[in-house]
Amino acid sequence: AFVNQLVAEQNWDKLQEYDELLHCIRDMKVLSDWETMQCRFPPTFKVTRDRVTETYNKKRAPSYTDRILFNSMPGFRQNLHISEFTSTPKFVSSDHKPIRGIFEIEPSPTVVPGPLADTQHMRPKLLFTRIAAKNL
Repeated sequence: AFVNQLVAEQNWDKLQEYDELLHCIRDMKVLSDWETMQCRFPPTFKVTRDRVTETYNKKRAPSYTDRILFNSMPGFRQNLHISEFTSTPKFVSSDHKPIRGIFEIEPSPTVVPGPLADTQHMRPKLLFTRIAAKNL
């Protein structure tokens, strides 16, 4: 009932205080050196199928069971920027609402000989789009 109230109020910050995965990662009990983002959307499980709005199974507390975890090599985390992290409420064929993340990755600067080399204009930007998983 408490979780449902927080969801109805869209109080994502308060809901995150009870997020077991965030606590365990922060306390280095699991997934050491991995990160996940805070969910700023309704819980994605266990929802009623065939409904766009989140209607939850009354026998279970709504929860965030679907997550994106990421890791970066030491010294390169500042090159990773999260543009979007959200659920996909229009997906209605499962009791999970899938989530998606958009990341921007800044490549390391190219090494150019010479003390006056302008490396700012030599840094390519890569954009990955329409990445899909098949036959899961």
